[in-house]
Amino acid sequence: MINSPIETMLWIIPLAPLAGALLLGALAALSPRRGEFPGRSFVSIIACAGPMVSLLVSAGVVYALAQTPENRTLHQTLYSWITCASLSIDLAFEADRFVAL
Repeated sequence: MINSPIETMLWIIPLAPLAGALLLGALAALSPRRGEFPGRSFVSIIACAGPMVSLLVSAGVVYALAQTPENRTLHQTLYSWITCASLSIDLAFEADRFVAL
């Protein structure tokens, strides 16, 4: 595994677009009239910002993997879901050179 700052940001890749979609869905549900609030420019910015953040973090992951020797991985464990004797099931993200393709 690699010890780098990008390794602690792997969770952003799948969750940034989801956060943008949830924000737009919540704003649409709270809007009194369709098309009035939020404005189209705000919606466009939020709709593009989530995937853009994900793209930038992904580019950082690819760069970090390119700087390492072969067969290295980036691994981030968010939390341990089940631990029982020698069995441990974690919620984790992992990136290696195959994922970077």
